[in-house]
Parts: sequence; C-alpha cells; structure tokens
Amino acid sequence: MSKDILSARRKAYLINTDPLKYGTFAEIGAGQEVARHFFKAGSASGTIAKSISAYDMTFSDEIYGKETSGRYVCESRLDKMLNYEYDLLENRLSEQRPDTEFFAFADTVATNRKHGWMGVKYKKLGSSSTNKVILHVRMKDQTREQQHESLGVLGVNLLYAVFFHSQNRDQFIEGLTDNLSRGQIEVDMIRFEGEDLENLDNRLVALDLVKKGLSPAVIFGANGEMEQLSDVLFNKSVFVMRGEYRPFTKVNEEILKAGLDQFDKDFKLKASERVCFLEMTMAHFDSSNPEAYQKDYLSRVDMLAKLGYRVLISNFNEYYRLKVFLRERSQSPIAMVFGANQLEYFFSEDRHKNLAMGVFGACARMFETESKIYVYPYKTDNSCANTKSYFPPTKLSGLYKFLIDNEKIKDLTECDDVEPRRLSSEIRRMIKENEPGWEKDVPDEIIDIVKKTY
Repeated sequence: MSKDILSARRKAYLINTDPLKYGTFAEIGAGQEVARHFFKAGSASGTIAKSISAYDMTFSDEIYGKETSGRYVCESRLDKMLNYEYDLLENRLSEQRPDTEFFAFADTVATNRKHGWMGVKYKKLGSSSTNKVILHVRMKDQTREQQHESLGVLGVNLLYAVFFHSQNRDQFIEGLTDNLSRGQIEVDMIRFEGEDLENLDNRLVALDLVKKGLSPAVIFGANGEMEQLSDVLFNKSVFVMRGEYRPFTKVNEEILKAGLDQFDKDFKLKASERVCFLEMTMAHFDSSNPEAYQKDYLSRVDMLAKLGYRVLISNFNEYYRLKVFLRERSQSPIAMVFGANQLEYFFSEDRHKNLAMGVFGACARMFETESKIYVYPYKTDNSCANTKSYFPPTKLSGLYKFLIDNEKIKDLTECDDVEPRRLSSEIRRMIKENEPGWEKDVPDEIIDIVKKTY
C-alpha cells in the first residue's frame, strides 16, 4: 500500500499554520525558490520573519563574511548563513516571542554546476541547544527552470521532514523525494547535529541514501564519518580499488600500493594532487535483513578507517558506471585497480547486454581521455593470471588488443614477482574454525578488529 504524499503547497501551508514555527529564509544563487512556496501556500505571515536573497557576492560577503576558499557554494558558506540568520532572529525576537520555535533555512546553489547546499538550524521549545540539518544536492534536470522548481520542492520537503519526521529515519529520508520524479535530484550527503537529533545516526543515513536511491554513492572519510564527495574530489585526480574487504588483507595493501605508484608515475602526480579511496558496492544489498547488512558495511568502514582509508559505498554493479559517476565530479585523471581474476567480469557480454553496444559501449565510457585500469596478478599455488593469460571472446579480441597496446589496461607487475596469498574467504573460514596463522595475512593494526568481527 503506497503512502499518501502531501503536495509541496500542503506541506508549506501546514508549517505556515503551525503557531510554534517562525523563521528566516536566506537563499543564494537560485533566487527565493523555497521561500516562494511558503508565500504562495498562504498564511506565510505566521511563519516567515524575513526572506533574503543575497545574490551579489560583495553584498553577501558584507553579511556573512568572505570565504577563504573563494567558493560560495560550499558547506562553510551555508554554515555561516545558518548561524548568522538564526542568531539574528533569536536576538531580536526571543523576548517578544518566548513560546516560539525559531528556525533559519538557507541554501547556496550554483545552477550552472547543478549542485548546492541546503540546511536548517532550529531549536525546539524547551531544548537548551540548537539543532542543525544540512545536505548537499545535485540537480539532474536539464533546464534552469526545472532545477529551480526541484530545488524549491526539496527545500519544502526538508523543512517538513525536520519538523515532523525527525524521529523516524525512514520517513525523513523517503520524504525528501516527495513530489519529485526519480532522477531529478541526488542527495549525496546529510548531516544531523544536536541533542534532539541524536536518534538519527549520520552513518546509517548515509547508507540509506544509497539503498533508497537518493544517491548512487556516498563517501566516508578516514575518520569513518560521512564526507561530501564533490568537495573531496575538487581539483583532484582519482584512484579507486573495488573490493569486499571481508577483511582487508595484505594482498589488498600490496595491490593498492602498486597501483598508486604506477598512477603517480603515469600521470606525473604528487600525493597531494590525488585522492584514493576503496569502493564497496551495495548493488546486492540484502533487504531481508537490513540491520545486519548495515552493521556489516559500517564495520568494514571502521576497519578501513583504522588504516587511514576513505571508503566509497555505491550501488554500481559495472565498473563503467562507477567511472561515469566519478567523471561527473572530476575532470582530472582517473584510474582503477583490480586483480586479474576480474578481467572476465569486466569483459562479460552478458553483464553488459542491456547497454547500447554492450562491452564496446562500456569501454567507450570507461577509457576516455586520462583513464586507466591497472591489473594485479591473481596467483594461487597452481596458477597465475594477468593480462597476458586472459583471452576474451573472439569478437572482443581486437578491442582487448587495442586497450592493451595503448596501455589503457596495464599490468602492474609480473607473476614471478608475487607470491600466492590467502583470500579473504579463507581467512574468514580460519577464524570461524579457530585455525591459527591467519594473522600474518592482515595488517597488524586491524588484527583485533578482524578477530572480533569474524
């Protein structure tokens, strides 16, 4: 049974007619798109203390201060807007309106780059401190008019969720897309702060964004907390290693180091000029036991954070989809690394049958300018695989040779230079059966974590 969805106008009207709610709307970059909904809904005088569009940069700087980065569509700008407007509201009206829940709504948006920041700062009646909710949105509509409309609806949804669904994570996340078609927006980061929002776990919310389709991927920093991907990738080259990491092994460590060294060499990069992260897909998320799977993903995030790695969690099956997603956010070199056992998967015709031109189409998206795949030997006691030992289907052999000859796909080392190592599945079996010796196959820093987890 589908839920009853309130229109944006109805949501705005219900907020307008709530006698407790009173606040300011401050919007930069796309006009007064959110405030407009509240003015049109009726009874706006009961809710809106002030609306402002500090569109001119000089004027904006005079109000909120300058940004050291020179960027106006960023989290720090949003934070300054929320703090300034909320403090001004409370300082001027708290004595006249003692029984009011004040709020400040703000957004800063760049329609030319199709993204923006949006947030709410508020205090519930009787609370001793304020709460804050911020999000980053990417707008997928083609025209500015459509983007403006989607932004306005999202802002109404956000305010309604903050005021009426802040105790229910599922309702909060799902309500953000009310009255928006799938694909109009992506919300790739939400952060909750404040004692009244302690029940909303930021990390579980991050997984929800991917699982519920609001974003194709989210990123966790080396501290294990959610980051905003576009900020992480800003003016950076990108290096990715996909895996399950159950657990992360010394083989993973070797592959990552070899791939990064080659990436830096091929593109003449310094460490400060690129970002590296490990990617895990939720494409096969088991919805029958979501709590167990969420715990599993977050335990791996914590394990990798212990080693200082950023983690990208995505809903991508195919490698080319991950590449397209990254290219939308970075125009610098992008490379991926995987074991040679993944070559068959990468060139699988069956896995690309729904894509125009199949494997050829996938490779066209994967290997445009400044893009590479690095391959690490897959060695067992009985065999070793690399790019030389893999033979694709006959009709793809010309494509494969072209990619190899042009070093779009490149071996990192020879089979003689690596030793057979245990796979993660074998390590898990040894732990489960209390068999000694697995410790030598995982980094020392995570031995205790692995022991407790598996």
